[in-house]
Amino acid sequence: MSRLVILHDVQGRNRKGELCHPYMGSRGASAGLFSVSTSGASNQYQRVDERTLREMIEAGKFDAGGRIRMVPDGDTRTRRGGGMRPLSYKGRELRSSLR
Repeated sequence: MSRLVILHDVQGRNRKGELCHPYMGSRGASAGLFSVSTSGASNQYQRVDERTLREMIEAGKFDAGGRIRMVPDGDTRTRRGGGMRPLSYKGRELRSSLR
């Protein structure tokens, strides 16, 4: 079983209020990449590497919406994962969380 690669300094919350983090895909075309949608549409996800994801967050690409596939803190599988807005990055609250 492969272990999930998680970005702990990017945080979101699911509908249950659980703390969540982006995870890197481990198989197929998603291997080594993160899934993001800047439009927020569930059928418009694209795959990006970690550097690109961080650049997108720093550039405010998720301030007006958009989602990153994340899993609840501590999960070892993606079954409970879903698309969520990032709420904080490197300990700083993002504008997207102010809505």
